[in-house]
Amino acid sequence: SRLAARSHRQSGGEPFGKIKNMIAQMLRKLQDQHADEQKKSAWCDGEMSKSKASQDLRLRDVQKVTDRIEEMDAELEQLGNDINTMSRELSDLNKSTIKAQQIRSEESERAGEALAHYGQAHKLVNEAIAVLQKYYAQQQEKEAAAANDKHDFKPSTMGSQVIGILEVAQEDYAQLEEGQQQAEEASQKDFNNFMNDNSVRKAVYEKDLEYKSRAKTKNTSERMRSTEDLKNYQKELDAIGSYLEELKASCTIKGDSYDERTAKRQSELESLREALTYLKQ
Repeated sequence: SRLAARSHRQSGGEPFGKIKNMIAQMLRKLQDQHADEQKKSAWCDGEMSKSKASQDLRLRDVQKVTDRIEEMDAELEQLGNDINTMSRELSDLNKSTIKAQQIRSEESERAGEALAHYGQAHKLVNEAIAVLQKYYAQQQEKEAAAANDKHDFKPSTMGSQVIGILEVAQEDYAQLEEGQQQAEEASQKDFNNFMNDNSVRKAVYEKDLEYKSRAKTKNTSERMRSTEDLKNYQKELDAIGSYLEELKASCTIKGDSYDERTAKRQSELESLREALTYLKQ
């Protein structure tokens, strides 16, 4: 009929022309969709892989810095305890040194007074003995001159007794002075040894205190830097986590999985190709 002929001419004189064109357009559209989805899937996989690698790296960094901060906290606590202990011991050492100096000064003053007293007493006794010896000698000469019978004359023994008592006192004072001098020398020697020992201990305490104070300052600065690093790592980790959530929302399509959609689309493409091939025959 004329209507059939006109329809045949409009389709280019080829049977099923429009249908084949529609199928070809659908085929190209499916192919383009498949290529776009493959490209997006590859991009998503790459971004996910890089982001998770960055996340794992920052998690290790966070754990490493956190562990180091805990170690530094323990070290700082120990250093603080050591510094406090050494400071107390150094203070006690200084107090004991001052106390020992006061005691030694008082002992030395008393010893000086005792030595002066014993020396003065020894001198006075010596002078008294000399005077009395001279006196009693003169008295004996007078008594001897006044005696009628020189052969029966017996000198008085009172002078020798008095002088004997004074000589005993003289010896006692000499022994007291010598004993006091020896005690003073021994005390001074002990004091010198004590001061030398304290001087050495003080030098050791001060050096150790200086070292630990520097270590505390260094660890405190390092802890501040580590704390700042931890904050930065945590910020980066939070940013990576947010980006991963965005990727999951963007790359995850509800419904069939990527493999299932690919298989389904391949099946559709094969069906369209078969239909197009059949129509071209």
